[in-house]
Amino acid sequence: GKSTLASSFKGENVRFVTDDCLKFKLADGNLTGVSAYHGSRMWEDSIEALYPDGVATSSVSHYSNKRRILAKEQESVDKTVFNSVFFLVDPKAVQRDKVVIEPLQGSAVIMELIRRSFLLDVKNVPSVAGQFEVIKDLMAVKPLFYSLQYPRDYADLQQVRQAIGAVIVLGETG
Repeated sequence: GKSTLASSFKGENVRFVTDDCLKFKLADGNLTGVSAYHGSRMWEDSIEALYPDGVATSSVSHYSNKRRILAKEQESVDKTVFNSVFFLVDPKAVQRDKVVIEPLQGSAVIMELIRRSFLLDVKNVPSVAGQFEVIKDLMAVKPLFYSLQYPRDYADLQQVRQAIGAVIVLGETG
């Protein structure tokens, strides 16, 4: 869902940052993110749905059938300031027939950030301490955090984008 949703914003006057692997940092009192790689990785059915006229792709790896989108609109940017972060709810955990966006606060945000963080060695105490330090800093900046649940149907992607846009512009859920 992350890659398909992020890539579906093409043509919406939205800058593509990443569909995965985003490193958060604080800079000048703002939450910033730097993408780990260019483009997005998607399954063939998502590519066909989002790019019916075709798009340049390349192999992701020898162990996956996913393809990397090489479209110009997905060129990475060096640093992006974020005022909102959306955590996608696993569609297997909760099946939804409509878009549901709920604000998250406090311990719920901390747990989502921990769950979605990547550590090479969980026994490396300085590395784990550094991760918690970053999470503490992110909480101090207070961007708006949300959970996002939506029907996993290509036909509903425009509705999902509109709901996200309304939350970002209005700063509230609806």
